[in-house]
Amino acid sequence: MAKEKRDYMDVVSHFLFGFFKSKMKSSLIKNIEDAKKHIIDALFDLKRNIFKSAIEITFLLSGIVAIIVGLILLLSKYLPMEHILLVYGILVSLIVLTRARLK
Repeated sequence: MAKEKRDYMDVVSHFLFGFFKSKMKSSLIKNIEDAKKHIIDALFDLKRNIFKSAIEITFLLSGIVAIIVGLILLLSKYLPMEHILLVYGILVSLIVLTRARLK
């Protein structure tokens, strides 16, 4: 009788172990697939944001260059070009040196 009870317990425990193992395995596979999907979505978002930032930076730099060239052309009507470029170079150098010193 004890051996039959033990065999019965072995069968039940083996069945339960197999059931929980398959549930855990399917749950783990589902979690891995969900994580992979989220990672791929995040990488595509990162790529889109990098391209968006590159375009914004390009437009910003072209706008700054247009403002500087426009100011130089406007001031060149009243002052010699050499003085304008000299003052501009000094101002930019001072700004860059000040920022480097503050870091």
